[in-house]
Amino acid sequence: MTFPKQGCTSDVGNLHTAKGRYVLKRAKGEKYRKWLFKEYYVLKNIKKLEKFRSPNAYKFVQTAEQSWLLLEFFEGQTVREYLEKEDNEKKRARLFLRDMARGFHRANFVILQKVCTSFFKE
Repeated sequence: MTFPKQGCTSDVGNLHTAKGRYVLKRAKGEKYRKWLFKEYYVLKNIKKLEKFRSPNAYKFVQTAEQSWLLLEFFEGQTVREYLEKEDNEKKRARLFLRDMARGFHRANFVILQKVCTSFFKE
């Protein structure tokens, strides 16, 4: 198991097993547990988009104190690494949205809009 550099909302471990590599995330505290569930929800629903590759969300588990999410491991640059390249926050947001939009077909816009709307609702 390895532990990559990460944000402050969850603990993240990369699992290296005989069956493959996985990402295991753990969140504590009500706010971060909600965010982890929203991540799970988005990943499950974004699969409806054509030609958009996202990690499979295999399992989401909640206990009284913690939430856990098991994901498919993707080799490559993390979102954090990608966004850290740009210091200007507005430029960083535009870069991210521009590059994300390149992966979507016009017909998928409604699905994406629904997923994003439900994700950002509190």
